[in-house]
Amino acid sequence: MTLRRLPRPQVVKGTPSRIGVHEIMPVLLDLQRDIKMISEAQCLNGATNLAQRWGKGHRAEEGDINNDGIPDVVIYDENDNPVVVNGYTTTQSNHPVRYQYFTENPTKDSRKANPMSKWKRNIYGAAYDDDENPFKRTSIKAKPEWLSKAESAHYRTIKEPKETRSPYQAFQEVASAMALDIMEHVYGPADEKGIFRDAQGKTVPDKRGIIMATAFAYNTGIVGPAISNTTDEEWPLQLFAKVLDSTATDAERKQVNKIKNSKAVKKAIKEHVTYVWNNSDEAFQYIAPLIGYGLNVWRTDHGLSPNYKSSEPIVNMEEFVFATIDFVVNTQAGVPVQADGE
Repeated sequence: MTLRRLPRPQVVKGTPSRIGVHEIMPVLLDLQRDIKMISEAQCLNGATNLAQRWGKGHRAEEGDINNDGIPDVVIYDENDNPVVVNGYTTTQSNHPVRYQYFTENPTKDSRKANPMSKWKRNIYGAAYDDDENPFKRTSIKAKPEWLSKAESAHYRTIKEPKETRSPYQAFQEVASAMALDIMEHVYGPADEKGIFRDAQGKTVPDKRGIIMATAFAYNTGIVGPAISNTTDEEWPLQLFAKVLDSTATDAERKQVNKIKNSKAVKKAIKEHVTYVWNNSDEAFQYIAPLIGYGLNVWRTDHGLSPNYKSSEPIVNMEEFVFATIDFVVNTQAGVPVQADGE
């Protein structure tokens, strides 16, 4: 493929201080694209791995395209179109969303009090507050005019929350609040950027760490007990533990997914989540330790724990799953779920 070369401007009086901005204005304004960096695609090995994951004929190549003596890395699609160049690509712009957020929250303090994630949720203000059915949307705000205009102009915007949400989403709402309470209790208040730090000043789990920890709590504290409530056999839970421990084969993963998607287990999961939703104080007794363990795993993976890079797993996952089920059942006093053989 032949690239149209741009002459390198001579730096003289009147030369723009940010060279290239004029050239990318059509991309930003006419094509409505944002420029995005993909860190993994900065070198050939990373770009090759990324192209392989994308599949569909994507490939990565290295060469000195502009003859400056420095290797260039490009990922091409199946039609030989460049899609990533030296780690940079474009994505559908969400400029109207950012414009509105910073207009409404112009100062650093206002953005700290109203972070974008919270602001986005409040755009529609969707509520799922039915005690008997925490999965069904009960109210929603009208779409603001600026958002309708952004959609008509084909920008990336904020999707309207669905009328129903998954048990995992309902659980996340409760568990995320628990995780933040735990972190504030252990580490004290977050800093002005909303980041928690330990006594040595090291960053502790961020948003991704909290999601990972609450997902672990969901699997071990909700899905595991739900499977247990619908069978007297141990092998489904043993397979489930292997999936959590990343030691399951593809066939075993498919088998576990089939079990999780069975009518009886899905019903049991909903009942467990409904119990947590309506009894968060009681549920805290067994959900909080699971979140705490998940947070510790995050710290280990990020080199903030004594077990970092240890060849031994932190815990035997199969023993952990069975112990957790006993803990959950004892804490709930057998309340939320009874297998009905469906």
